[in-house]
Amino acid sequence: MLPFLKPKRTAPGLTGIELRDDGIAAVHVVREPGRPARVTACDFRAFDGDPSKQEKILASLASDFDLKRARCTTVLAANDYTLLLTEAPDVPA
Repeated sequence: MLPFLKPKRTAPGLTGIELRDDGIAAVHVVREPGRPARVTACDFRAFDGDPSKQEKILASLASDFDLKRARCTTVLAANDYTLLLTEAPDVPA
């Protein structure tokens, strides 16, 4: 089989990353069936707002947490989104 067609193995769990003005926060959570979720890693790395430093810190986090194999998501701050609740549409169940 051609190597680029092989499915990539991912590490268990999900890593959330928040890019902030004062640094980068990362948390890794593993959920297993029948067990409560576990936080397996949590880190915050501060910087002074220089974008070039942000890139280096993110690369360092990626290396330290082996994010090349991890499922990752971006965590938004509460002021970065709006949740609008509406009535359910009048459609059949």
